[in-house]
Amino acid sequence: MSTNKDTEQDRTRLFLQEVEEEVRYDNIRKAFHKWKWALISLIAVLMLGVTLLEGYKAYRMNVRMADSNLYEQAAVLNAQGKSAEAEAVYQQLFSAKTDYKYLAQMRVAGIYFDQGKKQEGIEILAQLRQEEKLPAFLKAVVDLSYVGHQIENGSKEDLQNILNVYMMPGNSFYGTATELSALLLLQEGKTEAAKKLLMDTISSQMIPEAIKLRLEALLSVIEK
Repeated sequence: MSTNKDTEQDRTRLFLQEVEEEVRYDNIRKAFHKWKWALISLIAVLMLGVTLLEGYKAYRMNVRMADSNLYEQAAVLNAQGKSAEAEAVYQQLFSAKTDYKYLAQMRVAGIYFDQGKKQEGIEILAQLRQEEKLPAFLKAVVDLSYVGHQIENGSKEDLQNILNVYMMPGNSFYGTATELSALLLLQEGKTEAAKKLLMDTISSQMIPEAIKLRLEALLSVIEK
């Protein structure tokens, strides 16, 4: 008798579960009919968003490829000694939407320096230093190039302040910044300070071998 009672309870429980499922399904169906256009609109918006994102990625890739081709074209012209033609191509990238616009400006500054147009080159570097979106790596290259081209005539204090940002062990530009800082000290006649700076940096073991050899070469020149 107990078995029959348990069986009846099981049937009742299953029936109630089916009823609950049916009610839940019915509620979902009613909710869908009530909100179906809102749901369809939401799905459409999401699909549109994904499509636009993929389209934007493709657009960025195409733009980057186009800018890369222009940059390479200018680099080849410059290597062939056709600096005027190279500069004209580089200038087409000045309004680019990729980082090639910064690289192109740096290259044009290099052309000006090669042509003896030092002030024009420095002006380009100075403008680049003010670019808020300039990537950190390029910012460092621009800063060091800016200092390097003003070692003789620039304000030693201002130039050293620029270098101080990079003069710490572990910084990728530590060795180069030290080299420029030593040259600034030599310009001020502070030979012993320059020697000490170079020796301390060389012994730090925190610089690439190529930079270390360069600093050792500069030190040997100073000590002669």
